[in-house]
Amino acid sequence: MNRRSVAVALLWAAGTAPLAGAAAPPGEVDRIVALWAAATGGMDRIHALAAVRMTGKIAFGGGAPNPFTVEVARPGRIRTRVTFPQGDWLQVYDGKRGWIVSPFAKSPVAVPMTPEELANAPEQADIEGPLVDSVKKGVRLALEGKEQVQGRDAWKIRVTRSDGVVRYLDLDAATSLKVRWEGELGAGADKKMNASLFSDYRTVDGLSFPFRIVSGIAGEAPAQEIVFEKIEVNPAISPSAFEAPK
Repeated sequence: MNRRSVAVALLWAAGTAPLAGAAAPPGEVDRIVALWAAATGGMDRIHALAAVRMTGKIAFGGGAPNPFTVEVARPGRIRTRVTFPQGDWLQVYDGKRGWIVSPFAKSPVAVPMTPEELANAPEQADIEGPLVDSVKKGVRLALEGKEQVQGRDAWKIRVTRSDGVVRYLDLDAATSLKVRWEGELGAGADKKMNASLFSDYRTVDGLSFPFRIVSGIAGEAPAQEIVFEKIEVNPAISPSAFEAPK
């Protein structure tokens, strides 16, 4: 695995379509976000989500799957672990600082995240996602119309973070669930548009989660596949899990 962070998109995660590029009717984005919230389990359940633990397997480039765990907890903390034969790869963000430990490095010690990784960490650690309380988070949402995603109509929402970085979320027009995330990852000449596709939705404690996520450079064959075997809602996670790795 190279230096790039494992990108994990989590929970967030009818009508006549406006033409692409045309201004959406007032309130249309709010209406579609409300449909998404209802399909996901309701805003009350989403707001009550204090922590989530997801365990399963992750495979890179069609290789053998490796055990994988990601834990997210309020306020804005995330810990990701991939177990390779060589040892554990860890990525930890405590809400302010982040570290990575790689068994492939010359010295398996905690290394601070790069500025680009640190800038993206709060997005990955947002347990609700940008569609929830977007105004409070300084996130701007704009409806860009409909397009086909894996042969199905989907609403395309442009998400502009408070730092100006732009992402795109596609919501299935029939189910209102998230089907695709797109955004640039990497730094400098390595910056490329990446995409994650979400499928195999299942309900856990009243909330809908995708149990399969495939990711990679947009327009190319997926380079990463995550298949969750178990998702726990509001598990007990010790604050020490998000401290700097020893």
